Amino acid sequence: MSAAEQVARLRDQIERVTSGAPAISDAEYDRLFRELQALEAEHPELLPNPQSGSGTHPLYQMWKDRLDTELVREQARADRRAVRARELAAWHEAWRAYKARGSAEYVPLPKPRWWNLLGWVLWILRLHSPGRPN
Repeated sequence: MSAAEQVARLRDQIERVTSGAPAISDAEYDRLFRELQALEAEHPELLPNPQSGSGTHPLYQMWKDRLDTELVREQARADRRAVRARELAAWHEAWRAYKARGSAEYVPLPKPRWWNLLGWVLWILRLHSPGRPN
């Protein structure tokens, strides 16, 4: 049996044990793992390529991808909060400068009501009605 076949067989056995197949003793697992490490040390070309994603457990890769996605989202949230904080600080500074020039106060605007808007619409329609002389 070639070294590549032995490495594939050992990886398959270890993968089955870690994925929930019938358990083997710790000593047997350690023996398989040491044998795999020895073969990979003798034949470095048989080591899994980390860029291909092989050699990692699928559940580990799934959780790592999920964590990476969450970290990127959290960084984006932190960036948005920082931008909002800078904008608010700049607005307050502009307001203080404006207030220093004279006496300015906040003026609450009345809430628009639908009947107020209806009055404006009726007034505009009366102005532009076809029977009304200009």
